[in-house]
Amino acid sequence: MFLITERKWILLRLKGNGQLNLKINKKKFIYLISPNNIYTEFYRDLRKVLSSGKVSFFQLRLKKYSLKNKILIGKKIQQICKKYHVKFLINDD
Repeated sequence: MFLITERKWILLRLKGNGQLNLKINKKKFIYLISPNNIYTEFYRDLRKVLSSGKVSFFQLRLKKYSLKNKILIGKKIQQICKKYHVKFLINDD
């Protein structure tokens, strides 16, 4: 897994022109990105990392998987992210 960390405010606003408004104020902001391949223990490892409470976002990036497999994997990850209050993002193919 890859991760990007920053210690700062992130502020995006939703204005009349349709721009996004997102405000995050956390001492630790971690944006976690999936590995290219989902390995056997991935879901267990993801639960462990997300349970720390330090991850704000998880991005699914699977370039070499079929759409069907991406949907199956994405549904499992979505449930895990929801449980730990982590925003779930999916790369656009």
